[in-house]
Parts: sequence; structure tokens; C-alpha cells
Amino acid sequence: FGSTAERLRYLTLPGETKIQAQALLDGFLDRNQSRPAQAEAIAEYVRNCAAYDLNTRRMPSDQEDFALWFLQESDTGYCVHFATAATVLLRAAGIPARYVEGFLVDGRLGQVIDVTAQQAHAWVEYYLPDFGWVILEATPSDGLPVVCPTEPPVTIPPSTKPTEPPETTEPSVPTQPTRP
Repeated sequence: FGSTAERLRYLTLPGETKIQAQALLDGFLDRNQSRPAQAEAIAEYVRNCAAYDLNTRRMPSDQEDFALWFLQESDTGYCVHFATAATVLLRAAGIPARYVEGFLVDGRLGQVIDVTAQQAHAWVEYYLPDFGWVILEATPSDGLPVVCPTEPPVTIPPSTKPTEPPETTEPSVPTQPTRP
């Protein structure tokens, strides 16, 4: 991180969300542990808070906070739910975190990879000083995408080099789930 302002971007939460998330953390998080140990404890808590289900009901209209609704009331969710909740809890613990969406594929160098919507995935990354961004998987393993195309695949030839995605202006946590 270059500046305090940049670091604060990845710690920002709405006031009430932060208060309630910190109360949840007080129930299980050992703040004397290392940052990686705290991050893994948060991921474990989130993985165990609900069952993975792509048919999870929508957040009720009388609720205002997606992450808190998922953590406190929903008994099911999919990767967007788990990644959002982990992002909120990491930030509430004072660990800079960002919500990430992309594709989870199994590939080898030089191999042609077919990427389908079935491989869409969301996860969280947290920041470690002197190391950088660390991927943290908060989705239960039974909810990770399975490679089983149901639509025509997009083929990425081995000679194509990926480009960096554009930098977003304001990292955020989704207020409503998106379906993979």
C-alpha cells in the first residue's frame, strides 16, 4: 500500500455493519494470533455458517445488509455470499480485504482451457505487508465449481497472454448477490 488512504479503502465498512461484524468476531477470533491465522479462522467461521446451495433465497426486502443477513439469518449461500461475508469480517478485524470475482479453472502451462459460466467463482483476498494480496477461500469445498460445461466453451489458446483487469475506482462489498 502506498498510503494510509489506500489502506483505508480496503478497511471501509458501513458503521452498523462494522459494529455487528466486530460483535461476531468477539465470539470466536483470537486477536493475539498472526494475521494469517486470524484470516483462516474467519474463513473457517464463514465456511461453517451456512450450507452451500445455488438455490439460496434472495435477501428479504426488509433487510439492509447482505453480509449480516447471510451470517446471522440465512442457512444457505453460494460463493458470492461466503466471499462477501469473509470480506466484511476481515475488514471488521482490521485486516485489509477485497472481494474478487473470476473463474476457477484447473489448467497447466501450454494447455488449452475451456472456460464456462459453470466455473464462475467469488473469493476474498487480504493484504499482508511485505508480501501483498493473499487469496482466502471462504466457500465450503463442496461449493467450489465443478468442470462440467453446459454451454459452448470459450477457448483460450496457450499463446494468449492474460491482461491485467482495469483497476476499480472503489473496492466494495456487494449489496446484493450476483449469480455465477
